[in-house]
Amino acid sequence: MATYSGRDGIVKAADAGGTVVAVAEVRSWSIDEEQETVEDTAMGATTRSYKTGFKAWTGSFECWWDPTDTTGQTVMDGNVELELYPAGTSTGDTYYKGPALVTTKSRNATFDGNIEASFSFQGRDDLQTLTVT
Repeated sequence: MATYSGRDGIVKAADAGGTVVAVAEVRSWSIDEEQETVEDTAMGATTRSYKTGFKAWTGSFECWWDPTDTTGQTVMDGNVELELYPAGTSTGDTYYKGPALVTTKSRNATFDGNIEASFSFQGRDDLQTLTVT
């Protein structure tokens, strides 16, 4: 069984011109996929039954704040196209891609640490699981 190191992860976002660029100083990212269920149990049944409903996905990523990252961190506003790579961008690596709406941008500064930036997003369409070619 293969294992992977998170240090190889990458977040990419499309800029206004549609060019996909890597976001600088990423420390971590996450994606949560949800599948709703709709109950369709009829009277007289002895066990509840369900059908699949709508799918949705959300996520976030954290960075060291970099105001000079004008093609990455500053692109994270409104509608974006995201690509999230768990193990790098080598041929055969899996990654996730989808259009998203940036829902939260936050920065955090402490007197004894680096300034952090975090971004949360909501998927606007299907999240694709792809392979780097």
